Amino acid sequence: MPTNYPDSRDEFNEPSSPSETPLSSAGTGTRNHVEHHRDLGDAVVALETYSATVAHDHSGKPDIHGNVTNKLKQVNTHEDVDTDKAATSIHHTLGFGKTQAAPGNHTHNYGDLLSAPIVVTTSDKLPQAPRKGLIAYETDTGIFRIRVVNATEPYWSLLPWGETPICKLYQDSGQVVRHSGSFMEWDRVGINKFRMFRNDNRTEVVIPEKGYYDIQAMVVFSLPLGWSYNIMSEIYINGQRQDGTYSRRADNTPRIWQAPQSVETSGIFFLNKGDRVSIRARHDDDLVKNQHSFGRHENFGSQLTVSYRHP
Repeated sequence: MPTNYPDSRDEFNEPSSPSETPLSSAGTGTRNHVEHHRDLGDAVVALETYSATVAHDHSGKPDIHGNVTNKLKQVNTHEDVDTDKAATSIHHTLGFGKTQAAPGNHTHNYGDLLSAPIVVTTSDKLPQAPRKGLIAYETDTGIFRIRVVNATEPYWSLLPWGETPICKLYQDSGQVVRHSGSFMEWDRVGINKFRMFRNDNRTEVVIPEKGYYDIQAMVVFSLPLGWSYNIMSEIYINGQRQDGTYSRRADNTPRIWQAPQSVETSGIFFLNKGDRVSIRARHDDDLVKNQHSFGRHENFGSQLTVSYRHP
């Protein structure tokens, strides 16, 4: 009988008394001697035909004997599939989960980027512990800030992009400036970003953001009498005179009425939020100590500009 392999296994039974059983007889076995050799040979040929060599690789290509091994399906490659169980899993599905893989055509929302150079937020939701150099845009104020790390503590500093603090004030009505000195009073607002000037104190500009500021002031004056006098102006911050801001103008010509003149002072200062800026003017005309009018004359008048420069 032919071999049953690979459909089923072949049985090769030996006679119970092989020495007494003729070669032409099967005895108690299933085959005589000739049939045994024939069927055993068929079984060996079947093994060589259907069995893969030891070095088979399941590539689907013929081996050295021409036998082709089937490729393994994914379901048969692992006994315990670990798909998406951890970052080290061999297999991952596509999706947004922590241990899923991203599709090749995926995109990122800007707000989801971990290393975005600019974060879009509001003034009351600035990140509390961001990395150094991060820039934030406040949608409610329209201003930009940068995270600054200094020797004391990190803080959000204003960038000179978009809206920045600037205040420009004028004096139209004039005022009496005393011999001992008087703080200039401002009665007209040209620019007042960030509410730096408030009507409850006409002599001060309040700083809204920490940083470097440019301060420029021009004091316009006319003196009715005097032989030799000087007009002085200085910048004050928080009531303290600032060194290097003293400015003087001298007039040594006696006149019944002097033409309008001006004295200017300026400087760049690092100011903190809440600092107060003012201009103090005085003169040394001993004849009329308290009656000189400082204010607007014809087409120009006293003015003050305080503008933010950089962090």
